[in-house]
Amino acid sequence: MTVFINAASANMGGAVTYLRNLLEHLPRAAPESRFIVCVPDHTRRYLAPLVTSAQIHFQVYPHARTGGVQRFLFDQLTVPQQVRETRSDVLFSSTGFGTWRARCPQVLLVRNTVYFDKTFMRTHQGQNRSLGRTLLRRWLSLTSIARAQLVLFPTRAMGDMVAAHAWFALPQTQVLHYGLDASFQRLLCSEEEPSNETHSLAQRMQAWREDGYIVLLNVSTYAVHKNFEVLIEALPLLRAHRPQLKLVTTTSEAQTGAKEAYRALKERGEQLGLEGMWEEGGYVDHADLPGLYRQADVFVFPSFTESFGHPLVEALAFGLPVAAADTAVNREICEQAGYYFDAFSPPDLARTVLEALERGQAASSRTRAAHFSWTRYARVLMNMFHGLADSQPTP
Repeated sequence: MTVFINAASANMGGAVTYLRNLLEHLPRAAPESRFIVCVPDHTRRYLAPLVTSAQIHFQVYPHARTGGVQRFLFDQLTVPQQVRETRSDVLFSSTGFGTWRARCPQVLLVRNTVYFDKTFMRTHQGQNRSLGRTLLRRWLSLTSIARAQLVLFPTRAMGDMVAAHAWFALPQTQVLHYGLDASFQRLLCSEEEPSNETHSLAQRMQAWREDGYIVLLNVSTYAVHKNFEVLIEALPLLRAHRPQLKLVTTTSEAQTGAKEAYRALKERGEQLGLEGMWEEGGYVDHADLPGLYRQADVFVFPSFTESFGHPLVEALAFGLPVAAADTAVNREICEQAGYYFDAFSPPDLARTVLEALERGQAASSRTRAAHFSWTRYARVLMNMFHGLADSQPTP
């Protein structure tokens, strides 16, 4: 079988994390199959040294922009041509927008909640952002869903959001949770002491804890829906109870497209007197993230809309108590292992973090993390591909 994977907009963050793990496990699930993967060139350069299977063949997305008219024309005109030239049996559109007239059965992964989440829409409008652009992308995504043979969601909650906006009966759908990152899984299963946890930020976190500080961690780039504003407003309330407190984030102005909003967040932090309390770590290479998780006391996840949230699973796997915004997606992922707060209430966030610090529950976190498996994900996905290819002849 040949599978064409359209990941043209996999630029950074969860989309690349997803693709890296998928490409590591698909060849093992289907050793006789071939995978053609279309990605931006910088993503190809990142993935190529990590994905070494001879079954994986990269194609470079030919445009600088991964959105707009160029991307639409690529999906609708170029992808069908490439599917034909590579004699692909299945098209897997992995970034939410599909090909309306594919030359083979298509599986569409829908993973972006911002086009469907009502809370995001209200926040979006309040910040004077382009409502029209968001609505257009929602329409494009829904039209792609209507044309796909099978639609895949990372969580039931994501599927429910989409169904609430669809004006048509959804095609065949399936929910399939992502897995725990393979490199993290190997590290956790190893009896040897980790040798790569030498990142300077992890070392500073260790020193703070040795000095008696409580260390809160968030692993994410900055975006509007990540809801850092509520987290920053909660820090003075937490400091009143735990004076020796540090918040570590992997944010930076350089790593966000919302630079003006991020500068406003930093200015608000200065107004609240958070100098020395909030550590902006900036980008941390994935191989160095385990060191951060090991040196944290609580993982804080204030995002008010996500389709999945890879860092939640990572934090659970390292036995961290997780304080997360009370959303359907976060509850689906963490279940009883999480502590939940009103996403827009700094006092409730502070209360929940204090509860998580007091109660912990590392065993519950690790037990929940064991549910997530990329090996199972790849096996089930390949079964979907084979089922579609066998049941629907190529046009």
